[in-house]
Amino acid sequence: MVLVVIGIAALAVCSPVVGLALVLYGAGNGIYSIARGTVPLALFGPERYAPLVGRLARPGLVAQALAPSLEAVVLTHASADATFALLTTLALLNVALALSLWRVR
Repeated sequence: MVLVVIGIAALAVCSPVVGLALVLYGAGNGIYSIARGTVPLALFGPERYAPLVGRLARPGLVAQALAPSLEAVVLTHASADATFALLTTLALLNVALALSLWRVR
């Protein structure tokens, strides 16, 4: 999740190392995708895997469905910089929520 934040933030500030920013974002997204599929299997076993992963995927799928429309509104009423700021803020919120879960553990 931290790699995703760094990648988005680097793109938002128009960094001269755009390629590195994209690699960091892609690496963070790839690690997230792998963890999303393997951690529930390791923690809860194969018998509970399918329903659990389905329930875990629902909020993300809803967010993915709403994202294009919401971003179109942001781009219409603000700018591309506001879009990057919003994406960076949401990515930081994601990291903060994950860290709060770590403490609850």
